[in-house]
Amino acid sequence: MHNHFVTQAAGSDNQEPGEAGTQVERETQNIKYKLSGDKIISHDPLLSRDVPSLSYFLRAHGSMKPNHWLSIRGTHSETRTRTVYRDGRAETETYEDTIVDFDFNIDLSHLLELDPFFYTVADNVPAYRGSMRMATEENGPTNIEGRRLVSSDEKSAQKRWLKESRRLGLPPWMIPPSHQTGERGTEQATSQSPPSRTIENWLADYCASQRTIKDFKLRKVVYGWNQDALTQSIHELIWSTGYQHEQPGASVFIKFHSSPTSVHVRSSSFVSKIFSSWILIALFSLILVFPFLWLWRRYWPEAGGKWGVSGVGFPLKRWELLGGTFPGDTVEAARARLSATPGSQAEAFKRLQAGLGGVWVLQGTHEGDWFRAWEYSIRLAVRDRQGGWLNRQVYDRVHPNVLASQLDRL
Repeated sequence: MHNHFVTQAAGSDNQEPGEAGTQVERETQNIKYKLSGDKIISHDPLLSRDVPSLSYFLRAHGSMKPNHWLSIRGTHSETRTRTVYRDGRAETETYEDTIVDFDFNIDLSHLLELDPFFYTVADNVPAYRGSMRMATEENGPTNIEGRRLVSSDEKSAQKRWLKESRRLGLPPWMIPPSHQTGERGTEQATSQSPPSRTIENWLADYCASQRTIKDFKLRKVVYGWNQDALTQSIHELIWSTGYQHEQPGASVFIKFHSSPTSVHVRSSSFVSKIFSSWILIALFSLILVFPFLWLWRRYWPEAGGKWGVSGVGFPLKRWELLGGTFPGDTVEAARARLSATPGSQAEAFKRLQAGLGGVWVLQGTHEGDWFRAWEYSIRLAVRDRQGGWLNRQVYDRVHPNVLASQLDRL
């Protein structure tokens, strides 16, 4: 069930090719921007007044695949002693020292081989829609003042769902499901109407605003893998090496990373640039100016505005309805028909799943397949206490893999 229904493949454009498109491309070639942490930020004045240029800039940078990687770190604590001097007297004290046993990364960027999709949020989803507070537009497009501001509870619930859906690998345009059917194809179904505004409509809304400090944010979200399930399997794999027995009380930290995570276009005023620079924030905080600027942007009418209504989803995997199947069809029957069809390349359909509308085929890389490919390498890295970027080691023996099999149901 979708809460962000409108999607389109990256690189597609509503503008007809021709002289106008070429002119926009020329005008945006020299747009200045910077990478600040995990954000791409531009204060170029052209982008805050010209919708075609803004659209081209966001689509160009939004469709670039982010870096995506997995970090695995194991530590344990040891009690040590040291001599300290107090009032001229030597004393021995104990302290806890954290020892890093292994700390390595695995690059996942090459797995982002499927086309990304641009999306906009549905009207009833809490999001920043031009003001400094989240709002909805249940009754369709209206001016900024007419958009319903959501409560702090609604805001908190939406933020929790965004984090949860990312951990579960759901598309970023999904809403909390009222129930789980357990069948494939539910992520394509929706009971929501398409959003009233397209991305271009929101860009026009941003450019038309006269607010002094405004910020249009385009999220870049990697999805498709159930991070919770995969993290649990990696934890079990590490414990199976005997690491926990070798280092009682050891802790293992597993985290997925992406960079950059968003593209921001902000107004060109000097006050707006202050909020994009940690140096300027620190400087104006020292002279006690920044707290007043923050309050002014937050509460003064027409001072600040945020737009957080769109994003780009980069799938690691997705399920697509297989052509020639129908409701009630089985995997076995579909596979038999594919095998009997000349040129069907049935061997390419390694993962099929019956669901709503017929049989679904996996596109991209499944968590279980990735885990099988990297299990041996992770075991070696833990055993040998490795650090840095991990290269995959090939294991030439085939053996049952219980942990990977647990992921196959995803």
